[in-house]
Amino acid sequence: MAALDVGDVAPDFGLRRVMGKGGHEAPVALPQSPRAILRDYLVTERAGLPATAPLFVITYKNRVGQRIERRITGQRIWKVAKAVGTRAGIPELHPHALRHACGAELLRRTKNLRVVQEQLRHVDIQTTTGYTRLTQQDVRRALETLDDEGE
Repeated sequence: MAALDVGDVAPDFGLRRVMGKGGHEAPVALPQSPRAILRDYLVTERAGLPATAPLFVITYKNRVGQRIERRITGQRIWKVAKAVGTRAGIPELHPHALRHACGAELLRRTKNLRVVQEQLRHVDIQTTTGYTRLTQQDVRRALETLDDEGE
C-alpha cells in the first residue's frame, strides 16, 4: 500500500500495479465497494495530482508550523491498523491479518483455491492451502445441516 501511486488505481478494475515479493508486479482486481472508496478518495483527497504522486500520504506540521506531506510508510500503516484494532477490541489486528481475513473470506465464498491463489498472488498453491483451515463457525454451520435433515 505504501508504494502505490495515484496512477496505480484503475477505477473500473482495482489496482494496475502492486509490488510483491522479489520485485514482482501484478494487477489486483478489487470488489466494487473498495473501488468506490478509492474513487471517492481520489476525487476528494488526491484530485489533480500526477500519476506518479503517492496515493496514500501523511500530513503534519513542522516546528515552524509549515504543513508537510509525504508518502505513508509501511510502519505507519502498521501503527494505524494496530490502533484501529485496539479501539475495536481486536488488539492482535495488523495489516497482514487483514490480508489473511480477506483470503479466508474469499475462499469461504467462492470455494475456489485457485481464485484465492491468484488474488493473493501466491506463486505456490501450497501457500494458499493454509486458508483451508476450518473455523469454529464453519463447523457449527455444517453441523446445523444435520439438524435440518431430521425435520
